Amino acid sequence: MSSHPDPGDREGNIRRMASEWVTRYPQLPRAVNEADLDAQTNGIIFGENPRQGFVQNGVFYHPEMAFQYTIPQGWQVQNDASMVSFADGRGQSIGQLHLAQGSSAETAARQFASQQGIQVLQSGRDNVNGLPAYVVAAQAQTQQGVIQTIQYFIEYNGRVYNFAALGTQQGLAAAQQVYVNIFKSFRPLTDQRMLARQPNRMNFITATRAGTLASFQPSPLPTGVTLEDVAIANQVQVNAQVQPGARFKIVRSGN
Repeated sequence: MSSHPDPGDREGNIRRMASEWVTRYPQLPRAVNEADLDAQTNGIIFGENPRQGFVQNGVFYHPEMAFQYTIPQGWQVQNDASMVSFADGRGQSIGQLHLAQGSSAETAARQFASQQGIQVLQSGRDNVNGLPAYVVAAQAQTQQGVIQTIQYFIEYNGRVYNFAALGTQQGLAAAQQVYVNIFKSFRPLTDQRMLARQPNRMNFITATRAGTLASFQPSPLPTGVTLEDVAIANQVQVNAQVQPGARFKIVRSGN
C-alpha cells in the first residue's frame, strides 16, 4: 500500500479500464487460474523482513550481516535495501549507515576525504569494540550552505561499514555526542535469538467450519500484525464470515 498511490477513484478507474480491454481485445482469455496463483504466493513474507534488519528495545539488529548497534529512544529509523537512516525527528541532522567502498577502514575513509568539495577538519584511526576503525570529521559547501559531517568507517567480516552524521554546524553540534555513541555501539551480533529471527509468512488454508475471519487466525497474532492487516490481505471486512470449504489467508509467526 505504501508504494501504490490511492486516489479516491482508483477502483472505478480499474473497472473502467478492464471493461475497455475486454472490448478492445475479445480474444484474451477470461479465466483466472486461482490455484496456481495461490501456490506461488503461499508462504510469502508478510510485512517487513527482520532478516534485513529490525529495531527492538532500542537496538538495531541485522541477522543476515550479524551486527547490532543502539538507537536512542524515540528516534525514527528508515531501513532501506542499501542504507539505514536514523534521526531524532527535529530535522537538524541525520545519521546513516551503509557499506563503503575500499578494502579497509582507512582506505574507505581516504576515498571519502578525497572527494571534491570535502574539507577534512580532523581524521585518525580508532577502535570500535575491537574492530579497526577510521574517523573523519569534515565539512562541505552545498547549495543549502555548509554541511558538517562525522564519518566512522568500521571493518567487520570482510566489509567496511560507514556510519555518517550530517547536519548544519549548529544542528550537528547539538547531537554530536549522541551520534558518536551510536557509532561506537556497533558490534558483532552473537545473540542466537536475534540471529535466528524469521519473518512472518502468509499461508492459505481451507475452512472446515463456519466462523469469523478472526476465529481462524493464530492467537495471539504475530508481532506487528493486526486483524485489519489480515482482512485487507483477504479483501474482506474485519467481521467477515467464512463458510466451510472457503480458502482464505492467515498470517503465521516466523518464530
